[in-house]
This record gives sequence, C-alpha cells and structure tokens, in this order.
Amino acid sequence: MPPLTLAPLVHFAGIALGLQLAALLWGGGRGHRAANRWLAGYVAALVILTAGDLLEETRWVLVWPHAAHAGDWLIFLVGPLLWMYVRRLTMHVTPRVRGWLLHAIPAVLCLLILLPFYLLPATRKQALVAAELALAGEAADPLLL
Repeated sequence: MPPLTLAPLVHFAGIALGLQLAALLWGGGRGHRAANRWLAGYVAALVILTAGDLLEETRWVLVWPHAAHAGDWLIFLVGPLLWMYVRRLTMHVTPRVRGWLLHAIPAVLCLLILLPFYLLPATRKQALVAAELALAGEAADPLLL
C-alpha cells in the first residue's frame, strides 16, 4: 500500500467536506431548492474528479484499479451543472430535458469511449494504469523537456 503523507490527508479532508456540502445542498429545505440541487450536482462532480486525482497522485489507483478513470467523464458536466445552477438561481425556467441533454452529449461520448476500459479485468486495468502513470512521470521529468 502506498504511504499516506500530510498532503493526501488534507486532500481527503477536502473531499469529505465537499461530500458533506453536496449532501446538505441536496437535502436542505431552505433557500432555492431547485438551484441548490444543481449546485449539489456540481459540487459532487468536482468531488469525484478530485478523488480520482487523489487516487492517481497517491498511486492508490494501482490498489483499486476499478476506480481508474471512473469519474473522468464528469469533467464534461461541470460546466453545464454550473450553468443550470446559475440559471435556476436567477429564476429562469429549467430547459426541457432535451435541451439540457444536449449539453451532456460530450460526457456521454466520453463515457462510451471509456466503456471498453471499464469492462477490462482488474489485472489488465492495473497494468494499463501503471504504464500510464509511468508515462506521466516521464513527461513531468524536467530533464526530458
């Protein structure tokens, strides 16, 4: 198991606070409930993306290979979720489902592209992620730039 240092623990605390905020926004009875639910989705997407980054940075993704790239497709929903939050907060009506789904097409396409990776066995995923992390480490080497 990779060692835990102070930086990942602080990172983890931020993820825990984000999850708590998302839960409070989703279930809270005060304020603008419709807008708060969009904001909860936005915060939850950021939390999942941050958790994925934390798993890669600490190399824990090699221990849990099924978590590799699990939330990468959410990067394409961050903008639309924030847009819908602001839209609801400013008292605009929510667009019809068809109108909003148009903004989700990049996320769906990314999910479909990643689907073959998700269906791989754990050992194959682990090998691919290890190679990917090794390549990322080489690219970050200042001697190679």
